[in-house]
Amino acid sequence: MQPDSKSPGNTPDLRKEAEARLQSKAPGFQECSADEKNVLLHELQVHQIELERQNDALRQRQISLEEDNKKYRDFYECAPVGFLTLDESGLIREVNRVAASQLGTTKTNLVDKPFQVFIAVEYRERLHLYLTRVFQESGTQPIEIKLHRPDGGRFVARLNSIAVTDRSGARLCRTAITDISDLKETEQKLDASERLFTAFVGNAPSVAVIRDLEGRYLFANAAWEQAFQKSRAEWLGKTTEELWPSEVAAKFREQDRSVIETGKALQTLGSLPHPDGLHQWISYRFPIADQDGHTVLIGVNAVDVTESMATKVRLEQVLNSGPAAIYACEPGENLAFSYISENIKTLVGWEARNFLADSRFWFNHVHPEDRPRVSNRLKSPAPEERQTFEYRFLAQDGAYRWIHEEIRLVRDADGKPLEMAGLWMDITESKRMEEALRVSLRFLKLVPCNIHSFG
Repeated sequence: MQPDSKSPGNTPDLRKEAEARLQSKAPGFQECSADEKNVLLHELQVHQIELERQNDALRQRQISLEEDNKKYRDFYECAPVGFLTLDESGLIREVNRVAASQLGTTKTNLVDKPFQVFIAVEYRERLHLYLTRVFQESGTQPIEIKLHRPDGGRFVARLNSIAVTDRSGARLCRTAITDISDLKETEQKLDASERLFTAFVGNAPSVAVIRDLEGRYLFANAAWEQAFQKSRAEWLGKTTEELWPSEVAAKFREQDRSVIETGKALQTLGSLPHPDGLHQWISYRFPIADQDGHTVLIGVNAVDVTESMATKVRLEQVLNSGPAAIYACEPGENLAFSYISENIKTLVGWEARNFLADSRFWFNHVHPEDRPRVSNRLKSPAPEERQTFEYRFLAQDGAYRWIHEEIRLVRDADGKPLEMAGLWMDITESKRMEEALRVSLRFLKLVPCNIHSFG
């Protein structure tokens, strides 16, 4: 067999060294017998084949390592995350294209430059302490920090770093950079939305609670705490059965079940025990759905109407200052009103006389897209005992309000339809709250990305 001139080990110097060692150690070839020479030649040929096969295997391994290294470099350069390698003094030793883009410059301008110059001045001391922690402690170390670019632009980044030791024994810091500016902005908007929600509902004069589908209390405003003399520590996370007598809890469960099964709001009038006796409450339950339309929470808004139940006058006062407008009308499509409570003005800005004077006034102010659906329900030749609607209504200020309407058919002693009694409730804020809660649920599902170390 001829020597392989392409073999990495087949160099003139290496051959001379091998021949010199052979002459110094092996006995003279001429002194061997013919049989010994044949055996020796055979062994050399076998050994040569073994070496050639080993050399082929080494070449294949080298090719495989080169391919793996290329894959690693491709991943390093094309990953959607910025990667840096820092030494113990904070100098950038290696950087990928994404990190260079994040920092607003080129890779050439970053290598051997202090990473500190890209850190906002007010965060530089934090960076120093952070790098000290990275080199002193094991595992990945996270931090959120503000970076700035040469053009003056800034962004909030999450750094995840781990200390490693290279082949020379030098300690290095492998760092992944993730731009979380959008996430921070979203968190700020969510916080602002939650503060507005808390401020509005928390200070509302009517009681408001939010429960999960198992009946656990997740939110209760100050009015609820005051009405039922319970602190946050006493109600948070407690179930309906833990807070109320068994008969009240069973009633609440049944009402919640109706809202969950129908996906519709439910208004009820009932009594609840208080230290000074039973109080009468008008309660409005509504489903809170996730982005897929599945009910995940139950919202309750309620008003104590105990005093107003004593006399008709007192009831009228409460109704006129309450969340719902009450009316009476003739059965039929046009809703010719015979009575409307004065708080309709608070609800939509229009006076009660506007509705009473024109039988078409109400229908003409229903949103055009909602009119066919509402009209079809009212055209029924045999009116239902009770109907509920949700539609948009044009208020006096030119804005549409979401209205929840319930109509109950009143019959005379002979069972003939006499009139229809109903109520209107502005659920615009409830609609907005539902949307805000849908957004909150989406972000609560987010799980922070866990960036694995490399190198």
